[in-house]
This record gives sequence, C-alpha cells and structure tokens, in this order.
Amino acid sequence: MSNVPLTIEADDQNEVAVLIDGDRFKFWDSASIKLSMESLTQFTLAGLFESDNAIFRNAFRPATYKDITLYVGGELVKQCTMVQPNPTLGPENNSVSVNAYGKAGIINDCNKNITQYPLEFYNRNIQQLATIITGGFDLEPPVFTVDPGAVFDSVSLGVSDNPLKWLSKLAQQRGILISDDTEGRLLFQVANEGSPIAALNQGVPPMFTGTANYSGQELFSSVSGQAPTFVGLDAEQVTREVDFVGAERPYVFKMEDSAGADLQGAVLAKTGLMLGKAISWGITLQGWRDPNGDIWKPNQIIKMTAPGLMVYNASELLIKDVVLTRTPTKDTTVMKLVLPGAYSGKIPEVLPWED
Repeated sequence: MSNVPLTIEADDQNEVAVLIDGDRFKFWDSASIKLSMESLTQFTLAGLFESDNAIFRNAFRPATYKDITLYVGGELVKQCTMVQPNPTLGPENNSVSVNAYGKAGIINDCNKNITQYPLEFYNRNIQQLATIITGGFDLEPPVFTVDPGAVFDSVSLGVSDNPLKWLSKLAQQRGILISDDTEGRLLFQVANEGSPIAALNQGVPPMFTGTANYSGQELFSSVSGQAPTFVGLDAEQVTREVDFVGAERPYVFKMEDSAGADLQGAVLAKTGLMLGKAISWGITLQGWRDPNGDIWKPNQIIKMTAPGLMVYNASELLIKDVVLTRTPTKDTTVMKLVLPGAYSGKIPEVLPWED
C-alpha cells in the first residue's frame, strides 16, 4: 500500500495541488482533470515556472517520470506519473504545463519486455491475466471489486499488442470495466446500480447546459454472439433483442478468445457497450462539487429531467466521465452521461425520450 498522505493542507476547498518529491505545488492558473469509469485518469495543469529555483528544476525535469500526487481541496484524488513537463518562455514570466496519467498508464504506452514472450495463457481468468501483465512494470497488483468471472481457455498477448487494450477487450467480454483507483492501481469494476446522488432539472438550480447524442448508426435491434466452432459440433448462439430500436438492424459477433466463454454474459456486455456508445449526454455545470460536497466522480447515478435534450421524464443516468476544468475566471464540470444499462445490457423500462 502507498504511504502518500490522504489529506494535505489547502487554502480553499477547490485548491488544486500536487506533491512531487514531497514538495507541494499549488500555483496552477488552469487545470483539466479527467476521471473516468472506463479509462485511466489524466490531468493537465499550467502555472508559473520558477526556472532559477532548484526545487522547480528538479521537480519538472523532463524524462524523469516522477510520481505526482493530485489533491483537490487537500483531499487525495489520484496517484499519477508525470509524463510531460512542457515549459513556455514568455515576455515577462515562464510557465510550465504538466501532463500526467494514472500510474498504470505505462501499460497503455509500452509493451512487455521482449524477453518475456511468448505470452500464451490457458485457463486463466481476467484477474490472473491482469496480475501477470502488470508484473514487471513496477505496479501494484490490480484491484477487483467484482468477481473476475469465467476463465479464458486460451489467449495470447502478441509482441506488438497494447497490454491495456488487450486486457480491456477481455474484460469487456466479462462485463467488467477498467479504470484506476486513488493509488493508481488498475481497478476492475462494474457499473454502479445504486441510488441517485443528485437531481438535475432543466431551469432549476444548479443550472446546466448540455448536448445529446442519439446515434442511430450505432444502435442495433438485436445483438447475437456465436461461440467458437469445433468439428462435428454446432456452435452455441445467444441473442439479445433490443425492442425499442424501430428497424431491423441485427449485429452478430463471434467469440474467438475462449472456447469456454460466458457467451450469455458476453452478449449482454456487448449490448451494454452498444448502448453506451450510441446514446449519451454531455452536461456542463458550474463548480466542481456535488450536493454532498464531494467533487463530481464517475460511476455514480444522477436523476435528470431536460426536455431540451429530449429527456422528457425524470431519468436515472450513469456518470461515465467527469472533466473538472479551471480557467483564471471559473471552475466547471463536464459530465458524460449514459443509460444505466450501459455496460450491463439492462434496458430501462421507460426510456428518457418517452413521454
């Protein structure tokens, strides 16, 4: 377990600060912090760079991949790795823009060491595979808040395969999402099905603006999966009907990664991914805090009514991504919302656009 402090001093509840080599930096004029339930944390901070100060020089030295721990209002948000300290020389002052990602981001950048191939696995579940893949990258073991599900009979990581994308593809077949926890470890989880933490109603504070995406080309009236075929045996098939789609639009996929796969679960997961990709809302709010005083976070449920976005009835929606943005004049939160059945394949009885 990490020994970084869970809280540090802060001048106000939305102060953005980072710890690098134990030194606290809080001079940021702008910030963009992305938290997601299906990708790793990323943030960019920009502020004054004291080029004559040895502490600044050591903290923001290129190609050092330093640990950088992010805090908002003195509370730990995420342990990350700094990948880009980009300086700018101005007429009066120097500045630096710092880009960082969750510690596990290295497996999205790099391949496994060539000496470790071939990487072929038999009868391993996603937790066992994730533990093997993260080994050798100086990462702590992944965290699972969900059962890893059925084993994969036979899978292999190719020499040029992206390890994180490879794991994500396999996890999706089990209805599992990959992000990262506060300590920067890979986090394997499912979508939250709890109670709403907030209500957003058009024309009622907190005020918000937004857009909606209803992509008919991404929707299908049925999702069918077929298991691998074997000589002399008929391939197993499973179909999930999506009744609200008003045209015959079938989608069929074949399971290639496992002969013993959970085909029913894979079809539900594929249906959920379809819903999450085809139907979403982008909402912008002033400030960074939810009604409970916490910063907005992904994988939480809100209830929204917004006729201007064709959300005609009070609908529970899932927060997929959150981007906390700061400029010199304001703080805003941009949230991407999806149907609560996204990722699980469960379709609401009443859809948001129905009267």
